[in-house]
Amino acid sequence: MLGQDLANTAWAFAKVAIRNEPLFEAIAISAMLRMPESDPQNLANIAWSFATVKIQHMPLVGVMSEHALATMKQFGPQELANFAWALSTLMFVHTACLNALANRAVTGLHAGSIQNLTNTAWAFAQMKVKNTTLLYSIAQEVIRTIPEFRARDLSITAWSFARLEVRDENLISAIASAAASAGCDFGGCHQEIANLSWSMALLDYRDKNLLEALSGAAMRTDMRQFSAQEMTNTVWAFASLRYAHQPLLHAIATRAMCHLHEAISQNVVNTAWALDCLGSTDPEEEVFPNILQHFLKVCTGSLGIEWITLASIAEDRCLASRVPQFMVEFESLVLKPALELLSLIRVASDDAIRLEQLQHLQDWVERVQVPHLGPTYTGDALKAAGAKHAESTWSKQAQEEVLASAWWSCPHAAVSSQGVVAWAAAFLEVSGGKAEEHGEVYFADDSAGPIFVERMLQPIFMQVARGGHAERRALVTLLRAALRMIGQSSAQGTDRLEDTAGWVKLYASHYLCISCLAVVAQFTRLLPKVHLEVAYDNAWASWTERAVPSGEVLSIGRAA
Repeated sequence: MLGQDLANTAWAFAKVAIRNEPLFEAIAISAMLRMPESDPQNLANIAWSFATVKIQHMPLVGVMSEHALATMKQFGPQELANFAWALSTLMFVHTACLNALANRAVTGLHAGSIQNLTNTAWAFAQMKVKNTTLLYSIAQEVIRTIPEFRARDLSITAWSFARLEVRDENLISAIASAAASAGCDFGGCHQEIANLSWSMALLDYRDKNLLEALSGAAMRTDMRQFSAQEMTNTVWAFASLRYAHQPLLHAIATRAMCHLHEAISQNVVNTAWALDCLGSTDPEEEVFPNILQHFLKVCTGSLGIEWITLASIAEDRCLASRVPQFMVEFESLVLKPALELLSLIRVASDDAIRLEQLQHLQDWVERVQVPHLGPTYTGDALKAAGAKHAESTWSKQAQEEVLASAWWSCPHAAVSSQGVVAWAAAFLEVSGGKAEEHGEVYFADDSAGPIFVERMLQPIFMQVARGGHAERRALVTLLRAALRMIGQSSAQGTDRLEDTAGWVKLYASHYLCISCLAVVAQFTRLLPKVHLEVAYDNAWASWTERAVPSGEVLSIGRAA
């Protein structure tokens, strides 16, 4: 068979979804032998066919990628889109070929179809290949042709940019406007509703008109059409964007209860968090207790953050007494180890032991996956770290000063590593000197100061680097002031820190992460006579919508 005959045969069987493995194996062997005579259309059709029937013949895909690389200048928009789609579906990353595909696609996007455009975007996003030139070109072409986009095209494009964490203001605004317009109906499009909602939340884009349109479309869609993942993604997105549509929440909660026995732990936890975050009512007091009981049945291998999320809900909704077994296991697996590890850092008798205990905390955090202890248990963690959880008048002043200095478009931005803002005031004194701070706002900042001071308040790593967190920057600044006060400019001779007395008041716009709690424990260890009070908010609950300052563009990172 000639190369075109092989391609046509594979395409015909794939088109009618016939997965005949012996036939496709024979086609693969023949195609590799005849590869030099294959043109871009044949290559794209064979690749598309194998991807469609989900046969991963890696030797064939490798040979095709090499041949495509050599003949890339002959590829048109259709062949480019189909070949990229096939590589991503088959999970075959050939870096040189993908770079060549991207460079070639940039020159021909305007000549292709809407489907070619969205398939290309999807393919590179699926493979997590962030080619900024290609993405910029796709964004420009999407904006130009967006009147022709259907619900599916809009959701695929938004999903692709969200997966790659690329926020193009003009593109995302155009997608939101088109999706919310009267001419675009998402009713009945369960996958598109879920994907577009998720994408907007991930990109921190809160558009009321769009959210109203999506919630209305969801209500016009039979809830039985939503998969468990789609339902979870939708309600999670609405919670992340702080948009409560009570009829939709009720419908999702009802649907979730009907299929609770099928749900995996992650979907259970995300749904519970979203319903709780949006203030979903539970008149019969059955939704959350049932979720907690089901979690115990499927919690093998669950992450520590899942336990923390559900335990916080149980405490806040006064459900702990109804789920005693859940609370016992949570305290044993997560809460007690976390508090003990923080306490051991605080009481470390020398620097070597401090570093050893920090490593123990680092290892435990990575193993159990505990990025924070949530709004309910951070107070307990502060006590273990040697600080006091404060809820007093000074925190109101701090909150007002932080709000005056920081704005974010939605809560999802406000809980990111870059979005949490701190405020600190202090009075420190020791024989021969004193230092005073009346109240300063601190933003996240990854730049480091003198290395010996940085090492005295070491962060730990959890998914992302946390050394630049605003709370740590505040405490590092105050520690540096204390060292200057006692006349120390190196790590030697810092014993006089123990004699420093006074107070520090620290406020954070969101509850502290596990790394900042470890920093608090190190700070109180160094300055045992300094009274440290810490106040914090829960940005998911306290965020309120404010006007975006003129000329501002959201550029902060996402939460970890």
